[in-house]
Amino acid sequence: MAWLWVAIAVIAVGLPAAAWRLGRNPRLRPFGVPGPHADPIDRWLFGQYRLGELDRSKVRQAVLVQGHQPDQPALRQPARSLAAEIVSGRLAAPRWRRWAWLYPALGLATLANGIAGVVRGGGNGIFSIVEGAVIVIVGTAMGLWLPKQIRRKARRALGDGEARSASG
Repeated sequence: MAWLWVAIAVIAVGLPAAAWRLGRNPRLRPFGVPGPHADPIDRWLFGQYRLGELDRSKVRQAVLVQGHQPDQPALRQPARSLAAEIVSGRLAAPRWRRWAWLYPALGLATLANGIAGVVRGGGNGIFSIVEGAVIVIVGTAMGLWLPKQIRRKARRALGDGEARSASG
């Protein structure tokens, strides 16, 4: 019964204290400003061109995913500059590259689990071995292939921007 009174006291004191603390948080940032966990591309686009959240995502989508210039004329210069920065290597690839090593590590752990299952005599160990091998191969390919793919699309967007500026 005493634990119930302790829980009530913690809630009675903790809830108003948390509300007071969160209500006066000086770390709130304006909408559209990249947060502390934003990747270098978002920070660069905001720092160079003061683009909002939606415009940054449009530029990123056009250059990194589709490989061409955005349809809006106001976003073409930021897209050209972003493509040039990525092609030259001055701007890092998106955040997933930091975690790309996790896929092969997960695959090796699954592979080891499968080998241990086979040694123990379990029937499902062979499936873990196959799954681990696939994860290692796919993860390694992603880590090596995707950065090249991003640079290729950025080069294509850069060429698309030069063609559009010459014709327009």
